[in-house]
Amino acid sequence: MPESVTPSQPDAVKKQLLPQPTTKPTVAFNRAALDHFRERQRERELLTQQILALPLEDVATRLGMAPKKGEKGKWCNEQLGNISLTAGKGWYDWNAGVGGKNATSLAMHVLGIDRRAARDWLAVQFGLSRPFYCVSSCSSAATRQRRKPIASTRKERTSRSFVVPTPDESKWMEVQFYLVSQRALPLELVEALHREGKIYASGIAPAVLKSLQQQGKNGKKLTNAVFTRQDLHGEVKGASLRDVRGKFKGLAEGSRKDIGWFFFVQGKGEVQRIALAESAIDAMSVATLTKYKHLTTLYIATDGTGTLPLELLRDCLARGGQIILAQDADRAGEKQAWNVVKALGKGNIIRAAPNLGKDWNEFLQATVTATQLERWCKTSEWWRIAQAIGKSNKYVQRVKIVAAEVESGQPLSKESKASMERDFCQWREIGADLWKWWRAAVMLDKTADDLQQIADTALAFYAEQHPLPLTAEILLQMQQDIELLR
Repeated sequence: MPESVTPSQPDAVKKQLLPQPTTKPTVAFNRAALDHFRERQRERELLTQQILALPLEDVATRLGMAPKKGEKGKWCNEQLGNISLTAGKGWYDWNAGVGGKNATSLAMHVLGIDRRAARDWLAVQFGLSRPFYCVSSCSSAATRQRRKPIASTRKERTSRSFVVPTPDESKWMEVQFYLVSQRALPLELVEALHREGKIYASGIAPAVLKSLQQQGKNGKKLTNAVFTRQDLHGEVKGASLRDVRGKFKGLAEGSRKDIGWFFFVQGKGEVQRIALAESAIDAMSVATLTKYKHLTTLYIATDGTGTLPLELLRDCLARGGQIILAQDADRAGEKQAWNVVKALGKGNIIRAAPNLGKDWNEFLQATVTATQLERWCKTSEWWRIAQAIGKSNKYVQRVKIVAAEVESGQPLSKESKASMERDFCQWREIGADLWKWWRAAVMLDKTADDLQQIADTALAFYAEQHPLPLTAEILLQMQQDIELLR
């Protein structure tokens, strides 16, 4: 832990002025433009099919919702308390009296955004056909002016403004205890960020508290850790919330993932290194574990697979800086890391995945408590892992049966556990080799197309629905390139 923590703001992105045409362009048939239009149309159709196939439970989880205890099929978060999800039929908010049939309408309802924004949000969250459609928050003023107003009602929709969670200093010691004692974060770092207003304690929103009290529940017992989200100019645009007593985590009302992040800087002077993590607690954990603390480092939390300030990352690389990809050690984390590599291209980019636990906070806890955390190795993920490493269809189907048996309450047999551990071990080794291959390709000065093909190969390996194993030709090329640098 460095002697001082001095949060600072990144430089604002300069506006780009677009020259105005002096004459009206003539209209002419353009084969390339027509082909481009048709390609975009196919992409939109593919994206629609992918969104329609999304399980509503997975979408609800990404929206910060969780199943209600004792009420099958009901989901809730701090603002929405009674939403039914029915496979094949849709969702219904009993309190608001509205419902829908698919993931797009659910995202529109929960986030208070229009249809296009909901589709873009889902594409980013689930790594669909346009994973970086709106990934850069550093878009020009002209681009921002072209965006349509965000909608939130069925006929005349208006965007929900950000509601700042009310600070409650009387609850701060409870939040501090949670972060330090349960999450193993250093007291000095927690207190420094609290003094800067980046972390504070809040109770429940007044409207939600009133609703709970009408139901005979005591909402005053709820305590949230609030992590403020700022844009690149330092203006607070939202907040991430985490209940320190329960499992709730999500965004404060009106917060959006595409215009703000939780971030802080360690060190003084120009930023030399940027570390990306999936949550505020993970970003703090990475800062705690980071070596070479003499390098001024900006730590950014993306809230899962949220949007990224790509122009800020490119500027860091152009100045000779370093990007650390510290996403979770699971498929979603690997996919986001490879998407960043694909978007940035060449540069000093390092993948830093924990080798113990699912994320860097679990690794930090394991380091502090010397416990073995294996929760990320779930049987529900096993079939994807088996498919990615090239197991037969018969083997994959058997794995799905075993996973269903475990989900129903049956214990995992000793033989199945051993097979699962072997498969995960092989999967991790291939994943590590893919990163070695990309680094070797950069050092060997491979072409931009070669680097893109490596990234595409990795993204296919970590695909959500149909992971593709590496072919014999790809494995051979990968080993040859790695061997050239040994």
